[in-house]
Amino acid sequence: MLRGRYDEWLVDICAVVMEKMMRQSEACVGFGWARLVVLATIVCSVVMGMAAPTAQAGQLRETRSKHYRISSDLPARELKEYARHMDAVHREYDRIFVNFAARNADRVQLYIFEHEADYVSFLAGQGVDARNTGGLFFVRGGDAGLATFVREQTKQRVLHTLQHEGFHQFAYLRIGQMPQWANEGLAEYFGEGKVVRGKFRLGLATEGKILAMREAIGAGQHFPIRQLFEMTNQEWNARVTGGDRRAGLMYLQSWAVVHFLVHAEGGQFAPLLEHYLKLVSKSYTPEHAFRESFGTDDLGSLEVAWVNFFQGLQADPLGSAIERLEFLGEGMKWLYEEQRETAGDIDELKKLLRSSGFYVTRFEHGAERRQSASEDRWFVAPKPLQGRKSAELVVTKSKKMGMPYGLKIEGLRARVELVWYRDDETDELRYEVELR
Repeated sequence: MLRGRYDEWLVDICAVVMEKMMRQSEACVGFGWARLVVLATIVCSVVMGMAAPTAQAGQLRETRSKHYRISSDLPARELKEYARHMDAVHREYDRIFVNFAARNADRVQLYIFEHEADYVSFLAGQGVDARNTGGLFFVRGGDAGLATFVREQTKQRVLHTLQHEGFHQFAYLRIGQMPQWANEGLAEYFGEGKVVRGKFRLGLATEGKILAMREAIGAGQHFPIRQLFEMTNQEWNARVTGGDRRAGLMYLQSWAVVHFLVHAEGGQFAPLLEHYLKLVSKSYTPEHAFRESFGTDDLGSLEVAWVNFFQGLQADPLGSAIERLEFLGEGMKWLYEEQRETAGDIDELKKLLRSSGFYVTRFEHGAERRQSASEDRWFVAPKPLQGRKSAELVVTKSKKMGMPYGLKIEGLRARVELVWYRDDETDELRYEVELR
């Protein structure tokens, strides 16, 4: 019987639909208690026609970065880090979509709250029910706002949300109307990016995403590309709100198609995708826009090329390293808090997690994906890109009092490290995965 389990739900809803799930509760599993944590992030959560800001907005400190007007209650040094990060991300939005002219030169609005309760309260004052969400993009009187909070979710999750929702904000202001597959696929493409040594790196396909997409293709569950491309926003939203079991796959496959169009064949499809977006922003039908941009309406051949590309796609080691440390971090936290055990090396950690039957169940956009300690990949460093020596996953011995050992992966473009800390207010044990 299972003695330990950790379930993480990553839930996304599109268009004007707000997703609502519990963020944290307790669940009895086998002979012991395991925490059931639910992380909620929104994809394309556009809330229209909101009321004017409440007085609470005046309690936030106002600052400006190169691209953002920022309202926040974070400490100044921490806020500066987020501002620098989002400016790096916005530079990539601008660079890639340089041919989509800005409607005005104003900075765009970003709200970053320290705590979830203040985030929810502030947005409630503007007519938005943001309970159980990790962040959202909203529209108020023509002004597009982006909001999140930081303390009750990991930094990697905050950054993913800001990058993903930030693209929806950028697209609303600069690109205009888009088919849902392109809007969500591009948002997730940016969401998966990482800032390494001040530069925002894109195209980081993680092992988990690749395996999930290959599994869907192998089982014949993926959508024909023609169906995905021609799906109206109304049909897309109906699938999401109607409980369609393949709704989550729409998001995953949209990301996969965008990744293919940007990177396949040396990037030869990327300018065609840009032209396609230009045409649909001018009210061309998706079918007409594709035919004009790609010079064909043969989506069947495109689908064959996409499938072949994904079957041979190598996972990016940096994104996969973060994915590994997040899985192991949850396992180490469970062992420390529930079993009072701390592993001194990777072999011992593997033995403890496997003997307890530990696994993580993720629900991304409603699609279930189970990650089990029985998989060998969690306990080895990802293979570096060509030209680099092998990477190494090790337990760091700089253990702090009242915390597990840390983890790090060295030998990649950046060192990826799992570090522990305790919340100053609640004393809750938490971790972050950092790039150094």
